[in-house]
Amino acid sequence: MADKVLDDILAKIKAMGEDERNKVKATAAEATKGVVFVPSPGPQTMAYLSQADVLLYGGSPGGGKTALECGLALNEHKRALIVRREFVDLAGVLHTLDNILGKENSAVGGNRPVYRKPGGGVIDFMGLGNDLGGKQGNPHDLICFDEAAQMPENMVRMLIGWLRSEDKNQRCRVIMGSNPPLDTTGDWLITYFAPWLDPHHPNPAEEGELRYFLPNEDGTGGDRECDKDDFIMLHGVKVAPQSRTFISSKFSDNPYYDAETYAKALAGLPDSVRDRMITGNFMLDRVDNEWQTIPTDWVKAAQARWRPQPPIGVPMCAIGADVAQGGQDRSVLAPRFDGWYDRLKVKPGKDTPDGKTYAGFVIANRRDNARVVIDLGGGWGGDAYAHLRENGVDAIGYMGVKPTTRRTADKKLAFGNVRSAAYWQFREALDPSQPGGSTIALPPDPELVADLCAPSYEVGTRGIIVEAKEKVCDRLKRSTDKGDAVVMAWFDGVKQINVNGGWKERNARLQKPTVVMRKPR
Repeated sequence: MADKVLDDILAKIKAMGEDERNKVKATAAEATKGVVFVPSPGPQTMAYLSQADVLLYGGSPGGGKTALECGLALNEHKRALIVRREFVDLAGVLHTLDNILGKENSAVGGNRPVYRKPGGGVIDFMGLGNDLGGKQGNPHDLICFDEAAQMPENMVRMLIGWLRSEDKNQRCRVIMGSNPPLDTTGDWLITYFAPWLDPHHPNPAEEGELRYFLPNEDGTGGDRECDKDDFIMLHGVKVAPQSRTFISSKFSDNPYYDAETYAKALAGLPDSVRDRMITGNFMLDRVDNEWQTIPTDWVKAAQARWRPQPPIGVPMCAIGADVAQGGQDRSVLAPRFDGWYDRLKVKPGKDTPDGKTYAGFVIANRRDNARVVIDLGGGWGGDAYAHLRENGVDAIGYMGVKPTTRRTADKKLAFGNVRSAAYWQFREALDPSQPGGSTIALPPDPELVADLCAPSYEVGTRGIIVEAKEKVCDRLKRSTDKGDAVVMAWFDGVKQINVNGGWKERNARLQKPTVVMRKPR
């Protein structure tokens, strides 16, 4: 819409006589006197003028993302923060600032660069690093995440918590300038901006359209879409919804780049990276790392097979139970009906503070005497496991670090531990090349895709070893609880391949009435 308005204005200016055009130029020059940065016509102007509280801008390199961030910081805000994943990546941001200001080394400060605006106000620059220690507690009215797809979601959300201003007339906003994710670290953007990026979203949004979001009140994290006038009460304070939008940009939109030269440079990238960068498509499939344990395409194919109801006549066979007792992590249950998985059941850790409460969570969701495969790693699940057993629940403990005698389907390779066996055997179940194809059906959930596709593997003297959970969680800066629960549910419990005659015959046997013969008097 904004593009069309701008095109109409430019068309009218071109149709004017020379005197009229000169008057318009003079008026524009007067209106922008003292303005350091003027956005380029098209998407950059649309993004500059957007009223969204949180804006995702970009899609492909060269679209003017960093220039937009610096320009807004210079023109519109008193206290701005521009963040990159690593400190060394700030060099490009500082170079862009220098280009706009027309001087070198405009920001000073060594490992904490800062630019102090002549008329008052500051622009801070920060490398996110691996933790937020000492990086919070400093409010800003503009926070820009340059290449947001390289940053873990929880760290981004934590920094957004410091978006504020003492000046009630100062607008506060967040800019996420980003290319599409090249690995699972940035997949959260697809969920965060689902109305614009997820092709399966039930109510897709137009570029630049404002949508409104409030935090989930069940403590599981994330947000829910809502109406503009909705609100929630948090600790007695009324919380209004936050608006978001997405505006795409490409290198061809940037008048400061020669499109042909820039395209030639991008052509030298690997095929999968080049296609994502040139198209700016956040959903375009990427090529997996050759040591990725579970291929992304296999997981997405399993989600494409999913339907809202389980297959008729198939009982609940197992529940994968990932335990959180208090803290920031979540308790997750993955109910499995043969190869069909129900939507995952999620509770915040604070709502399952002890083993008894978690056992109740499991029992409330358990059906058909399903086996419960409960994670005992780290000692969190031990109490819940004991409570389940005391209540007659068929529960088994799962410890990923323990040794196992299981082998690959072809019996050629062993596994370094239980976790490796569980993930690899789930990989085998997802393999579309097996006879009859895969029967696994997974619920739609981008976070589940990221969890399952994050671990890598190696082959050593002990066999296949899947990357330790601790390493994966440290890289993603969150727990992979959803993926782990799904894998555990497949690790044990009944499957059709174990049932003589299939589910129909099994159900008939179970439902056959027992006749009690009485002796004649």
